[in-house]
Amino acid sequence: MKLSRVASFLVRGHRASRSGAVLLKNSYSVSAVRDSTALLYRNHGEPSQVVQLESVHLPQVGPESVLVNMLAAPINPSDINMLQGTYAILPELPAVGGNEGVARVMEVGDKVKALKVGDWVIPRDAGIGTWRTAAVLKADDLVTLPKDIPVLSAATLGVNPCTAFRMLTDFEELKPGDTVIQNAANSGVGQAVIQIAAAKGIQTINVIRDRPDLQQLSERLTALGATHVITEETLRRPEMKELFKSCPRPKLALNGVGGKSATELLRHLQSGGSMVTYGGMAKQPVTVPVSALIFKDVKIRGFWVTQWKRDNKHDEDALRNMLDELCVLIRAGKLSAPACIEVSLQDFRKALENAMKPHSVCRACLKQFWSSRGFQECPVCRKRFTECQTPANLALRNMCESFSQKRSSLQSSSEVFCDVHGEKLKLFCLDDNHPVCLVCKDSEKHLHHTFRPVDEVTPLLKEKLKTSLKLLQEKLESFKEIKQTFDDAAQHIKAQTQQTMRSLQEEFERLHQFLRDEEMIRISALKEEENQKSQLMKEKIEQIDREIESLSNNIRTIKKDLDAADIPFLQNFSLSTDRAQITLKDPVMPAGALMNVAEHLGNLKFEVWQKMMEIVQLTPVTLDPNTAYPLLFLTDDLTHVKFSADDQQYPENPERFDYYHCVLGSVGFKSGTHFWDVEVQNNTCWSVGVTTASNQRKEVFFDSGVWRVRYMADQYTTQSPLTARKHLAVEKRLKVIRVQLDWDGGNISFSDPLTNKHLCTFTSTFTEAVYPFLYSRCTDFPLRILPVKLSITVEKPPK
Repeated sequence: MKLSRVASFLVRGHRASRSGAVLLKNSYSVSAVRDSTALLYRNHGEPSQVVQLESVHLPQVGPESVLVNMLAAPINPSDINMLQGTYAILPELPAVGGNEGVARVMEVGDKVKALKVGDWVIPRDAGIGTWRTAAVLKADDLVTLPKDIPVLSAATLGVNPCTAFRMLTDFEELKPGDTVIQNAANSGVGQAVIQIAAAKGIQTINVIRDRPDLQQLSERLTALGATHVITEETLRRPEMKELFKSCPRPKLALNGVGGKSATELLRHLQSGGSMVTYGGMAKQPVTVPVSALIFKDVKIRGFWVTQWKRDNKHDEDALRNMLDELCVLIRAGKLSAPACIEVSLQDFRKALENAMKPHSVCRACLKQFWSSRGFQECPVCRKRFTECQTPANLALRNMCESFSQKRSSLQSSSEVFCDVHGEKLKLFCLDDNHPVCLVCKDSEKHLHHTFRPVDEVTPLLKEKLKTSLKLLQEKLESFKEIKQTFDDAAQHIKAQTQQTMRSLQEEFERLHQFLRDEEMIRISALKEEENQKSQLMKEKIEQIDREIESLSNNIRTIKKDLDAADIPFLQNFSLSTDRAQITLKDPVMPAGALMNVAEHLGNLKFEVWQKMMEIVQLTPVTLDPNTAYPLLFLTDDLTHVKFSADDQQYPENPERFDYYHCVLGSVGFKSGTHFWDVEVQNNTCWSVGVTTASNQRKEVFFDSGVWRVRYMADQYTTQSPLTARKHLAVEKRLKVIRVQLDWDGGNISFSDPLTNKHLCTFTSTFTEAVYPFLYSRCTDFPLRILPVKLSITVEKPPK
């Protein structure tokens, strides 16, 4: 197999930074010889001098290898540094240039399972050599990409977007509304940070250097999604305080410059934030103020995407998930690749020179900038010149002149000539839909084709195109109207969320208050018992103390008598004997003296829950607000519905009724027996019943799939799919109507639960879910789903 040497460079047209500026783009053909055209270098030096365009023989595809055709490969600053020999890692020489790009798989080895012919792939790691038309590579060194993203996006996905993604993901937990500050905002990484952050709802403060085209650059970054674009000088000014009134201080700072710029980023980080350094365009060290470490406890980190890929070499999910998420953003138009222009492969030296000289500006703008500054310096890198050193960017000038000449030629000439024969295009081929000359008409390519003169067919085709344009415009207006519906739905979702949240908080606050009240009642009862039991113990203890004191006095008196002389002892002997013979009953602990802990804690949760049933209600049916007709008002508990003259501003969604004043229950029944009571008292126009899940809700609702009782104009009627509307005789006006559904038995019954009087029964065979529905046209009184009575039954053990 041979891959042709047809290739082209694409050079980014508006860049003013050192991020990738050139893209190599290839096409291929098949031959019997295996070779490839590659840009090789055998020593380090100036890229345009050391790189050579050579033919390289391709080895056979091994069992674990694949043959790929390179579709596109960019020239990045790191590629230039490798050629110059100044990069941190260098490949063995000779080497093929390029570390990034996208290729198509052309052949796979016998043991390769993860890749197949036709897949798009990018390198997993640096050093693979992507500046070539084809290569035989290990399958494990490649990762697949979807083929539905632009080639340019695929070719430039592996470095800058991945660097931006990982820095926004790995160092701080960022939420929508948080802020990131970065310098080098116009670099490839910087622009990717802006777009990815914007897609995640993260605000960005983007620092760029002052330059003549500052306004245009600021507008360009803002269009990408930048929240704020400021200069390095603004970082040191008091207006930063005003800026932080509109956004929180950043949790994350991204430094691609170094020097004073990095120091200024640190000053604005919030306490505990992180600064991640991924580049050093200023070639100056990062200076960290001591105060940032002591008083703000900021974290200083570094990041290199190549090292991240190596550290996560065996974590396929981490790399796959990152690439998938970036591809989602690309498809959605939220992450765009840099703009490029095409340069032929033979001019690769000019392309390399342009990649090394990205600071191209308009000469007139440059002179105006120097005049305002008072000295000569590059508006991008701030390098000063002692004399005028502004060599012309010949490639850029030639491209601009070529474009101008082509545009002038088109504007000055109304005649167009055939690209093949150089003759005037006078005919239009109806088969190929393309203008041709008289020589083309007689060629084999247009044999048996039909032709019309250009001046004859042009008005007809314009009218045809106008008709198509009109249809497109009508479709556009239709889409705008539909988009407004979706916008309304989005706003309604927010309103629903806020209202539901308020209702949840109110309901839980009632429950919390009930529990707090119940807690206070039970604590009060506990303390009351404590006071009673403590008082009883106090009285018993005081009684025992008195008896102890009496016994102690007797003992002291008897001891005194024993120490007396014989005659006094004998004189008091009778009294002493009486004292010694006094007996008291031993104190006994009264029954029930201790706290009745079981009374307070036994079945506590059950008893509280049982009491809570007094304040809670269970309704067998709750209404679904997403189905309600726009003039129906539903209460927060979704049990009342009332007709209102005011439009409730519901969005137009498929589930909603748009003709009849109906609302469905929130749950459909597909089995079992169910019943619910509806209070209809004083409502002068209503319908109550059930409907099938598939029944139409737009205009023809009552024509099929409905079983109902209706009250209108003081008349009761019934209706089902199999029976026409019939009069229903009711002696006394209904206050409540009960609907009882036996889905399995195929019965729907209506009755008056207050009098236990049966009204009517319908029979049917149900094959799908059945939903309760209510209809109301009365503005004074609502329809209400009544709660059911709750009871607790304790299961008895089996006999």
